Amino acid sequence: MIKTTIINLIFFILGTKIALANSQNLEQQAQQLYDKDRLTEAIPLLQQAINDYKTQDNLIKEANATRNLALIYQKVGNWQKANETIANAIAILSQISDSTNRNQLFAQALDVKGQIQLSLGQSETALETWKEAANLYQKFGDLTRYTKSQIYQATALQSLGLYAQAIKKLNQIQQQLEK
Repeated sequence: MIKTTIINLIFFILGTKIALANSQNLEQQAQQLYDKDRLTEAIPLLQQAINDYKTQDNLIKEANATRNLALIYQKVGNWQKANETIANAIAILSQISDSTNRNQLFAQALDVKGQIQLSLGQSETALETWKEAANLYQKFGDLTRYTKSQIYQATALQSLGLYAQAIKKLNQIQQQLEK
């Protein structure tokens, strides 16, 4: 009886590790396709990885893969899917208790959400989204992503016709980088 239970437990653990490795492999393949600009080929791989992570109840990985899928939908111009998918990623992240990983992924999801909003002509909303992302990055000391979010903000300001504010934002970024 105990021996059978132990054997079943071992197979369960091994099965979980194999499934996780397979899902991560799908994500890596999708990343390679993304890097080669073969975006539509990456979509089904990410969808499968997301389903696998959902089955494994791995919310962090599921949210990350979902965010990446939203970015691909945005890149191929499928705005409705991009919007729905980034909303799903944010909803998944909201199910995770407050942690550094969750907050970093949330900030990254906000960056993607801002890109989608800007692509849809929602410049003011994108600006606010990127401000929120920048605040999170600053909170955990991620200078690279903080700077990137500020550059996104300058882009939103420019698209709103606020050229002086956009230049001011870029000058602030330059001063920060020179420190």
